[in-house]
Amino acid sequence: MIKQEDILKVFYEEIVPVASSTGNLKIDGINYNISFNTRILNNNINNINSDLPLLMISDVDNFNNKLALYINETIKVFDDRRFDYAKEMFCGNKVEDQIKFLMMVLFSNAREEDFRNPISYLDMELDFLKNRDLVDKYYDYTKIASVEELDSDIEICFQRQNPNLETPYVFSSRIAKKTDGKREYFDLPNISYGVSDDIVYIYTIQGKKKNIEDKFSKKINRALYKINSGVEPNDEYLEYKNSEKKGFYPENIIDVTHSSVVALTIFLAALNNEKYKELTVVDYLPIRYMSKTKTLTNKYLHKTDSKNFSSIEKSVEKE
Repeated sequence: MIKQEDILKVFYEEIVPVASSTGNLKIDGINYNISFNTRILNNNINNINSDLPLLMISDVDNFNNKLALYINETIKVFDDRRFDYAKEMFCGNKVEDQIKFLMMVLFSNAREEDFRNPISYLDMELDFLKNRDLVDKYYDYTKIASVEELDSDIEICFQRQNPNLETPYVFSSRIAKKTDGKREYFDLPNISYGVSDDIVYIYTIQGKKKNIEDKFSKKINRALYKINSGVEPNDEYLEYKNSEKKGFYPENIIDVTHSSVVALTIFLAALNNEKYKELTVVDYLPIRYMSKTKTLTNKYLHKTDSKNFSSIEKSVEKE
């Protein structure tokens, strides 16, 4: 177990100063984006950036205890040989870097209300780790239903996932068929989730690597395509599409992939069978959003600068 004083030293002397200044946290030679302000008790903050989330720590001792407990629980993931590659990729073998990495992930996964109520947030994250009954029951792919029209089965599993992602656990599903003694699979998107106080929090629905374009997958794709039958785009999207001036792209129901709809339907059915009735969909994680925006902006600027530099080189060569 890591001493609390060592954990808090990383938080107060490294995470907090970096998050409120440059926002570039270096871990094992890798720069991670993390930006937020911190208010301890009711102390005033100088040079506050109103665009950043504000971490409000009112009960310092309680917060410190919960944060240390969280780090000591989550760092156990690196004892699992399955995640050796994740450790090497994201934070290396130094305990201090692992602590920084886990804290970076913790605050990257926080909603705006979590920054306002960090103790409740830490309690929820600890609950996420503790509530692994679905993982214990469906650790391996398990058949839960058959689809006669496709002559296939639906299989599901719940597993621990990489520590850099939004939640400790992930739901996976697939459509499976046995043909001539050979098993064929069509993988559906993963769903990152957590359970706290019997409420299931859904964070992301993300596709896996593309399925192989064989006869079986083509058959599944044709069936999935029918999901959008009768679904029409909303008026806002039609107005955007027909406008000569393209502004902000509006959300549109037909942009949701067919496979995501099926994966979510299967997930909800599995939860219902396990008596989970209450859901919360997490739609905005400010630090992840800002980090992605910053990365895309830097890529764009780098690309633009490269083009400008190339133009200058050509001009010089002509002269």
